[in-house]
Amino acid sequence: MDARTSRYHEVYARSLRDPQGFWGEAAQAIDWIEQPKRVFDPSAGVYGRWFVEHMYMIAPAGAYVGNWLQSFKEFPPRQKPGSFNLSDAMEKLSESGG
Repeated sequence: MDARTSRYHEVYARSLRDPQGFWGEAAQAIDWIEQPKRVFDPSAGVYGRWFVEHMYMIAPAGAYVGNWLQSFKEFPPRQKPGSFNLSDAMEKLSESGG
């Protein structure tokens, strides 16, 4: 990524200027059962509290992902991931007479 074309500083400045609006838009990317009524509660300490009414929906997702990752210990991948490059393909073709 070219730092000269990055919008990072612009986006970061907006998140500081309007945290309710910024994170409210970000929350729309989540498939909520019900959209949050309050995105941010600044009275809840230094970092505030995010998606106040909906933490019960986010926490189970962490447990689900944790269980899924744990399954790799019980059932590790059985084969090495395949790789492909043009040199290998050309070599195989020439070996087979193709």
